[in-house]
Amino acid sequence: MPPKSPARVKTRRCGGRRRRALPILRSALQEGADRTITDAARRRLGILRDTLHDLATPRFGRRSFVAKPMTQDECYRQMLGLPFGCRLAAAEIHRGYKRAAKTVHPDAGGSAQAFLDLTAARDALMKAR
Repeated sequence: MPPKSPARVKTRRCGGRRRRALPILRSALQEGADRTITDAARRRLGILRDTLHDLATPRFGRRSFVAKPMTQDECYRQMLGLPFGCRLAAAEIHRGYKRAAKTVHPDAGGSAQAFLDLTAARDALMKAR
């Protein structure tokens, strides 16, 4: 199966934005529309314009771009929602762990394995600091 083109992936990602933007744009066209609606319509129109520009402009030099694989440390940081490439304090790691655990914990509808992976990520980052 051939890899998906960046334009198709981006189109799928912005599908929800388009669906939310159209009703706002329609209601802003009505006579006597509320000012907040017209302001929201202008913002949505800007989002649509930027998305169309991104999809239409050629991408020179990025056609055969291959992303480098993430290191184990970067995977752990991504799991905890922490920034890459900077030194982390224990409190930052703990906050990231608690924030991620709210969605991954088995009592919150997550899986036990995902929670164990999250705990291992926190322990590895705490040990590495």
